[in-house]
Amino acid sequence: MPEQELLSNLSILKDSELLYERGIYPDSTYIFKHAPTREVVYDSILTKKKKQIHEKDRHYHRRHLQRRYLYHYGVLSNHCLAGENYEKGAEVCKAGSKETPEGCFL
Repeated sequence: MPEQELLSNLSILKDSELLYERGIYPDSTYIFKHAPTREVVYDSILTKKKKQIHEKDRHYHRRHLQRRYLYHYGVLSNHCLAGENYEKGAEVCKAGSKETPEGCFL
């Protein structure tokens, strides 16, 4: 979907108080206000489509790893595991552990 349409739809969801926005555009992230809402939406997506979404998200976060934000290692590994790509998830966790400060685990 075009970016302007996406932003418009996200704005509607924020105004409806279904989503919260964290951060400042273009580095914003969106979270559901209530966990049950997230679960209903997530459960309504077909398994094959979920895997595709997690794979796209994995590629997005992989590109952003170049900035070395530890946060992305955790998110990336979660997408690998949710997409049932366990081997890649293990690789990401291992790579993240090398970048993680002493005493902090992903």
